[in-house]
This record gives sequence, structure tokens and C-alpha cells, in this order.
Amino acid sequence: MIPEGQKSLALLTPDSEHHLDVLRRGLRRAASFAFYVVLAADAARAEVLRRLRAWSGSGGVPELRFFAEGANGAEEVARFLAVSDRTHPLAGAVIPDGVALVETGGSAVVASLNMARDVLGKLIRGPLVLVIAADRAAELSGMAPDLFDVRAATLEIASVPGDPAPTFALDSAETRDRPQARSQAELQAEAARLRAFADDEIPAGSLADAWIRLGHAFFDAAELGEARAAAEEARRLAEGVGYTSGVGDALALEAQVIEQTGPAEAWEQALRRALALHREAAEPAKTAADLCRLGRAVAFLGRPEEAEGLLREAIGLYEKLGDARGRAIALGDIADTLEYRGQLDEALRIRQEALPVYERLGDARSRAVTLSKIAGVLQARGKLDEALHLLEHEVLPVFERLGDTRGKLVCQTNMAIVHHERGAPGDREAAADLLRSAGRDAEHLRLPEAAMIRELRRNAGLDP
Repeated sequence: MIPEGQKSLALLTPDSEHHLDVLRRGLRRAASFAFYVVLAADAARAEVLRRLRAWSGSGGVPELRFFAEGANGAEEVARFLAVSDRTHPLAGAVIPDGVALVETGGSAVVASLNMARDVLGKLIRGPLVLVIAADRAAELSGMAPDLFDVRAATLEIASVPGDPAPTFALDSAETRDRPQARSQAELQAEAARLRAFADDEIPAGSLADAWIRLGHAFFDAAELGEARAAAEEARRLAEGVGYTSGVGDALALEAQVIEQTGPAEAWEQALRRALALHREAAEPAKTAADLCRLGRAVAFLGRPEEAEGLLREAIGLYEKLGDARGRAIALGDIADTLEYRGQLDEALRIRQEALPVYERLGDARSRAVTLSKIAGVLQARGKLDEALHLLEHEVLPVFERLGDTRGKLVCQTNMAIVHHERGAPGDREAAADLLRSAGRDAEHLRLPEAAMIRELRRNAGLDP
């Protein structure tokens, strides 16, 4: 529980501050049962719960009973409804995790709430506040239409988008149109600005989110030490204010860095901790992403059966969220584990299932990556001509058009391997040319693939 006197976790938009004022006035006026739905996620959700705890039992707001979060909270609500103690009604109550109601126990708790609409006033003599992410509210409303009919209000609360303070605002069309990739000097300058903030200038939750965004930018720029330092600072801030989801975000970023640097045990541990925290914070989209990352990690560590279970759980969450792209990515990860186990036909079927999703989304890069992996399956089955045709005519042109140098050099390397395996007239020369081009780009970008390409050239007896 966050102490009542603690400073804000997030900087909220002016509209959100107005909505919270409306909510507080409503809580004060609630002389009988009144149902409020609050739409909030991430740091904004943590800030809403902090304020509700601070208001509880003071300034005219009745004492609020806070149910737990996650599956335990859903079970607690179910027990409360089952007992139906009308002799000791609650003064007020908060259900902090509406998503868990939807996802726990086959939605039986939501059905019970819906059926209890007419008796809730006997069990709670004042306000009932339910907090849920905006993208799941329609789902909950459809499952409990009678309950939603008696809402006193639905209020959306959001944190200020982007950076946490005006210092970081984009103030011209030129800066708004600037590509997201930033130079090392720009990233270091932003880090210095973040460090300059006094503890009471920016809410800790917003500051933690800013460090996480900066950490991802450092990671994209291959500044792994800076990325990890940013993640550690974000975690320190988030832990200090009980911002569970923010701690999970920081650990997920740390895991990305450790994936590159090792050790493998620390990588898996960070991912498991991030997953547990995002589950606790009722963040289904982040939970699904964590399940995918953990699935890939345990597959890499030699446990493909466990990986497949994690990835299928992620697919179930993505289907509930209606996230076609996430589901397609998880399917691709399952195909990787099937290939590892030698189940090439099933892996090929799954990759072909994902292709239309990327085509429908207009995601040319993900389509090219999937086709490249299909080419790998064809290669493993000895269909070298078909594999080479895909790489040369469907994959390489996409990376060239997108200016994706790393994707291009990986594709060229794969093409060289197929040429070398096929051994037809001209294949040796083609393989040498492709590896020379890929090697130049890898050396220029200082990528780890450079060493692999040098080794391939040596092993194949191609000219250095």
C-alpha cells in the first residue's frame, strides 16, 4: 500500500485532473450506493489508486474498502457477493483491477456482479469505484450490461503523453518531424536533464516512465551500459513509490540488455520478475509481451516444451485483446521452437498462417522476416531453389527499400549459405560476392555478425 502522504506517481492531463475532482465530489455526496467506472492504465492507474487511498475516510469521503488486485482480488469480490452481509454494509469500496474480473474464473465474478446490481445498495451503502484500462471497458460492459446501466459516471484518467515535463516538449514542426533515432549526444543531454530534476519537481512515476523511454532509446543506439543504467534508475524510482507496472517495465528493459551481455540465468530471472509484476498490475498487453520474451529465452536455453506453453498462453491473451500483430509474432516464436524440435511441416504451416496478418497490416518488414524464416524451412527440407528464390526476390528487395542494412546483410549471408550448399555453376562466385558485401556492412556497423561472416568465408574456402 502507498502511504497517504506520498507525492504523485504521475503527471495527469488537465482533463484528468478535472475528472478526479468530479469523482472526489461524487464520493463526498454519495449518501446511497453509487457506481463509478474509472478508465486508467499504467502510471495514471497507480496515481488514481494512490489518491483514492489518500481520500479514504477524510474530507467527507467515506472509508473505502480496497479489494486486492489480480486473481486474488477477483476471488475476494466473489466471496463478498456470496456472503451478502446486509447487516454490516461497507461505507464504500474500490475494485482496483477490473481486468482481473474479466479474466478470472470464466468471468463468473462479472456475472455475479451483474446479477447483484439491485442488491449492491444493501451491501455497499456508499460509492463503489471500479478501475479498468480503457481498452477493456467495452468488454466488461458487454459482460455486465445491467450493472453498467446504473453507473453514476465513467471518468477517463490519463497521464501527460510523451515526456513528463514541458522541458521535454517538442516545440516546433521541425522537431516533431525528426526521426526517432537520436545521436549519442542528444541521448546524453536528455539523461543529464532527467538527472537535474529535484525529487519533488516531477512525479516519480512519470520520471520512471521517462527513464524507461530513454533506456529504450539507448538500447536502440547499442549503448547497452547507458540503457541498463537508465533501467536501474527507473526501477529505483518506481520501487520507491510502489509503481508495480513501472518496476516491471524497468526489469523488462534490463532483461533486453542482459540478453545481449549475459549471464543467461540473470536474463531469465529478470524476465520472470517482469512477468510476475505485470500480472500483479493487471497489464494484459505487457503480460503477453513478457510471456513471448520469456518463451524465446527458455527456448534458447534448451527448454522448447516449456517455451511453447508460455507462447500459447501469450496467444490466448493476444486473442482476448484483439491484437492480431501480437498473435502473429507469438505464432512465429512457436514456429521457431517447432523447428528446433525438427517439426518442420508444422513450423511451415504456422509461418504461412502469420503471413496474411502482416500483409493486411501493411507491415512489409515483418512479412519479409517471416518469408526469410520460411526460406530457412525450405532450405532445411532440401528445397534450395525455392529458398533462394524467396530470399532473392521477396526478402532482399524489402530490406533494401526500407534501408534496413542489418536485415539486408543477414539476408545476403543466408543467400550465400544456400548458394554454397547448392553448388551449381556460378554459386561459389555468387556466395563470395554476397559475403563480401555483407561483411563490409557488418564491419562498418560493428555488428556481431561480422565475426560469423568471416568464419563462414574461411570455412567455405572463399577469398577473404
